[in-house]
Amino acid sequence: MSGSHRFRRSQHIRRRRDFACVFAETRAQRGRRLDIRLYLRGEGPPRLGLVVSRRSGNAPRRNRIKRRIREIFRQHPEAFAPGSDLVVLARGHEAATCSFQELETELLELVARARDSGRSRRRGRRG
Repeated sequence: MSGSHRFRRSQHIRRRRDFACVFAETRAQRGRRLDIRLYLRGEGPPRLGLVVSRRSGNAPRRNRIKRRIREIFRQHPEAFAPGSDLVVLARGHEAATCSFQELETELLELVARARDSGRSRRRGRRG
């Protein structure tokens, strides 16, 4: 595996204030298994934050969900704009029981929807 394909520390959202900024500035795009929030901060690499509650299952099940979402993020760099923060919230049992392909399809569709809604909202804003 090439070093450029790793999920680097700089691609993680870890700080509480970074999560709070994303939640304050964005609206959720809701899917059947996932909810996402996409915030365009402007510069730097795209970053990913994960929220997987205990309702999703025990620790191994929650970790599997997180590994799958990180892998989707790593495999599809073209889907995420530079300087964007993406927070993914797993929705309970549905995210834990679906296949990798179902999770991948839903995540990429939600990201595309969030990007499109973000563009239309910005155009309509007044200074």
